[in-house]
Amino acid sequence: MTALTEVKGVGPSLQKALNDKGIESAEDLASARLEDLAGLRGVGPTRAAHLHSAARELIGAKAPVPSGQATARPAPKTKAKSSTAKKTEDVAKKAPEEETVKALAEAKRKQQRAEEKARRFKRDAKKALEKFRAELKAAKAKLAKSKSKLAKAEAKLDATKKKSRKKV
Repeated sequence: MTALTEVKGVGPSLQKALNDKGIESAEDLASARLEDLAGLRGVGPTRAAHLHSAARELIGAKAPVPSGQATARPAPKTKAKSSTAKKTEDVAKKAPEEETVKALAEAKRKQQRAEEKARRFKRDAKKALEKFRAELKAAKAKLAKSKSKLAKAEAKLDATKKKSRKKV
């Protein structure tokens, strides 16, 4: 297994965060999903793609050699590739990663919009509840005032009835 710190861009703090996610080696990092990496603190979609790519390159360069066998020499370079061929290869390699990064970024934007919408809804619901409570309090006060007036009117009526009985 290849240590995480050998991967370009992985320091001690990121190594700890990766270990907390169950990623213990460069091989684990190379096989991890970009969405999981992008979910780490301080790691966005772009950095996740770079870390993933660096881990794949590192483990590709350090293919395990069975014990007891000597390492094979690399084949001699036959012909240098033209710059156009290199650019085409680079674009072809980066295209799926860039699409994934773009998809992750779009998903993150959608999630942020949904969270903002939920916050607005919650705020509006709180305002509506406060308004309802204020209206309820005002209605209760008005009812209490009406009951008081009614009680006074009934008392006045009773007093008037008593006076009229005494006269008769």
